[in-house]
Amino acid sequence: MSAYKHKRYGGWLGGAKWAKDKLLGMPEEANDLFQISRQVYVTQMQGVISSVADTIGTDLGAAKSRIAKGRS
Repeated sequence: MSAYKHKRYGGWLGGAKWAKDKLLGMPEEANDLFQISRQVYVTQMQGVISSVADTIGTDLGAAKSRIAKGRS
């Protein structure tokens, strides 16, 4: 997004484009960039959540095994 803003608002017309975007909303290409970034974030977070769930499942299984061994 930083590169997009630098490209869009750089130069001598940058201030006018910035004011137009503030008043009328961002152009569609900015919204597209946001949606792509959001999808990348969601995909990466699903991987993190899956990894954490796997770790918890493994450790919980080991704990249950130790408890059962201790009871016997």
